[in-house]
Amino acid sequence: TQANTQITINKNKKFQQVKAIGAAMTHASAYNINRSAYKDEMLKALFSPTEGAGFNIIRVPIGTSDYGTYVNGTLAFYTLCDIEEGEDLELEHFSIQNDLVDLIPVIKAAYEINPKLQVLLAPWSAPAWMKSSKRLQSGFLLEEYEEVYANYLVKAIMAYETKGIKVNYLSILNEPEMHPSTYPVMNMPIDQQIRVTKLVGQKLKENKLEVKIMTWDHNTDNYQYPLELLGDKEANKYVSGVAFHGYYGDIFDHAYAYQQIKDNYPNKEIYFTEITAGDWSVDFASNISYALVNAILGTFNNHGSIVTYWNLVLDENNMPFFGGAGNCHGLLTKALDDTWYSKSAEYYALMHVSKFINLSEHKTYVIDSYSTNDMIVATSFLRDDGKIILVVLNTSDLLSEEVEIKYNGRYFSYEIMPQSVVTFVWEG
Repeated sequence: TQANTQITINKNKKFQQVKAIGAAMTHASAYNINRSAYKDEMLKALFSPTEGAGFNIIRVPIGTSDYGTYVNGTLAFYTLCDIEEGEDLELEHFSIQNDLVDLIPVIKAAYEINPKLQVLLAPWSAPAWMKSSKRLQSGFLLEEYEEVYANYLVKAIMAYETKGIKVNYLSILNEPEMHPSTYPVMNMPIDQQIRVTKLVGQKLKENKLEVKIMTWDHNTDNYQYPLELLGDKEANKYVSGVAFHGYYGDIFDHAYAYQQIKDNYPNKEIYFTEITAGDWSVDFASNISYALVNAILGTFNNHGSIVTYWNLVLDENNMPFFGGAGNCHGLLTKALDDTWYSKSAEYYALMHVSKFINLSEHKTYVIDSYSTNDMIVATSFLRDDGKIILVVLNTSDLLSEEVEIKYNGRYFSYEIMPQSVVTFVWEG
């Protein structure tokens, strides 16, 4: 009997290369990992291509985000160049000392498990003395400090590289349209981001740093912002792609924004750099479906080359956080008494792709796949060893579905349970 749904894969129709899958190594995540008896086990679960999910990128805040850490026993925000008063134009007080407590040691430990791990650095705010508000939680970058801010970002890259951490990507600023908040944020209008992008691009070139610049790094509702930036010829040449977050709308909104970028600037990459589950995410099965539809398969089916979630590891109380919403979940959750840790639906959703395409070992491309049923979402990949990877999700919460998978004149059938995901691998 013929199955209700057919999925057809065509490896001759090759799309974008998949560059990276991972999540944010926030200061909070590093704190939790570094102080756990399960440290090695958690790092393997996250980064090992053989024993875990094989994540191959981490997004690392330059200075703290809302998911920060303790400084001398107290939850505190910091940047890498804080001073009591005045200004520090030469960045003489620049220091990564606080990052040496947990963040850098944990990144180094992750490297030992996966030496191909990539690093994306992203600032939440400039140091307070560069800002209109003179505080981390609000304000914008004063124009007279734009070059100093560019130097600050480049100095952060170089400081990390002196510790053996190769930086692959840089975001100019996380969420540049964020309003005053209870945690580090900074507003950056488009004209300023254009100027700062040029300055950073020039300084990376001068210092022979091969780091790709991402722009925007915010939600998909304002895709006009990155379009305007890419419309500046000089800024455009320094930008590798546009980073989007998933806190507005759903996959239809995301896909529309991605398509606007691709239609106008086909050589620019699409990055999906932040989304999170949280206290609102109560059903494991629907969480898997949401993650795959809106963040993971949805991104790869719509030109995306990178997917990163928010925190890697938080504790049962979603700590440590300071000043933010405090209701985000990590991909892993650590017990308050450190007697266990658990893996989230989002961890498994990411792993259904990352473990099998194995970006640490293989160049992998998205290839053409077509599902005849909107409830059955499919994404197929071609690895450089010839293997085909097909990830299929049944989004129905009621009905299982018999799916016929067609490839190269042959086919097989498989029954997929409601709200379930299956990954198939075969020789191409």
